[in-house]
Amino acid sequence: MFKKSLIASAIATAAVLSSGTAVADGGEGFIDGSSMDLGVMYYGRERDHENAGNQIRVHALGLNANFKSGYYNDWLGADFSAASNIDLMGGSGHGQSEVLYYDNKNPGDERSSERISKARIKMKFGDEALGADIKAGYTDINAGVIGTSSGINAHAYRGVDAKLNIENLQLAYGRADQFQNDWDDRFRDLTNSWHQNKNNTGGEQIDFIHSIGARYDLDGNGWVDVAYGEGKDYRTNHHLAGAYSFDLNDTGKLTLTSYYQSGKNEASGSERGYTWSSSAALSKGNWSFITGYGQTETKDGGEYQLRLTAWANSDHRNFLQTWAQLDDYLWDGQKVVKFATSYNFEGDLKGFTVGANYNYGWDNYNDRDKATENRDGEMHALDFQFSYAVQSGPMEGLWLGVFPGFLRTTDTDVKDDRNDIKVMATYNISVF
Repeated sequence: MFKKSLIASAIATAAVLSSGTAVADGGEGFIDGSSMDLGVMYYGRERDHENAGNQIRVHALGLNANFKSGYYNDWLGADFSAASNIDLMGGSGHGQSEVLYYDNKNPGDERSSERISKARIKMKFGDEALGADIKAGYTDINAGVIGTSSGINAHAYRGVDAKLNIENLQLAYGRADQFQNDWDDRFRDLTNSWHQNKNNTGGEQIDFIHSIGARYDLDGNGWVDVAYGEGKDYRTNHHLAGAYSFDLNDTGKLTLTSYYQSGKNEASGSERGYTWSSSAALSKGNWSFITGYGQTETKDGGEYQLRLTAWANSDHRNFLQTWAQLDDYLWDGQKVVKFATSYNFEGDLKGFTVGANYNYGWDNYNDRDKATENRDGEMHALDFQFSYAVQSGPMEGLWLGVFPGFLRTTDTDVKDDRNDIKVMATYNISVF
């Protein structure tokens, strides 16, 4: 698995539990091997910053139903998911919450939404030693440089995710021509502009995105992942990532992870840029310690673009080793270091986890419109995590999380000072 930061791990866990992706693939028989669950997630966020006051205020409830079939004749199946994100504030919230329906032409119009979030066929051939797994339709895709993110409920594409397993080697191909995020109620064509293809405000359509990748498992001790992807006539990205763990006996377990991505905006003809980050994570007993370093260069003077499209969340953002709750630290010329720690309690407090992250970025440009003139900018991020998973009793499986985050900047206008707090709760019920 990818080694994520503490906050990324917590939020990803909440999203997976809520979106139903934790339901196992069915076994033999289309009906006999099927499963279904119902998920619920509360999401609250209050974010403000110096120049815009209360930037985000949202309290929402996410509901979802997820069905996974078994396999007819041990090769053909289907999955379906439906979701609803419900505004608990009656329209009195503000800012783009990224969980409620959002209209770019009417920024104040955030509201509840219901949708079909997954409807796909799935096919499998062979076994784990030599076999293929194909999912097609409205589906999540995790292949090559293409990834699927989540809000309250999972995002999805119209496309295909195909994987071939040969012993320790996995070859993957993903392709999509539409995308639906968590603050929309339909699948939309991909574009090269940030308007999400709602009430088109410019830009051109991207016919499709696709990517090929290969991952090699190092006998359970680590992995190496290489990939190339293209947003048709818009952007090309490729990455190289890897991780390896060392057993240090009494000292604990050390995991080294590194990620490099290079990309080019083909439409504008800009120079190729890159981002690179590495981390060392030491786990001993209930403690975990992480330190990381990263740097970015993108000649357009802005923020490095991980995606193959402008607005569809088509990337593996969890590969980044040095991101924070309020910024990804991907600005041109920026360097960043990260320090993080977490502790899992035992005894009467089993299930309770606390953590803290600190990021320091420097060599930020001062003015985003004059990116080469001044490199004195600095950014500081401090995040905290408090989470609890109920271990037993009638509410076993209930997960609660509180995530305060703070960002302070000097001599740069790429971001300004801001405060943030997220509160989440998830619970899944297995129907069969």
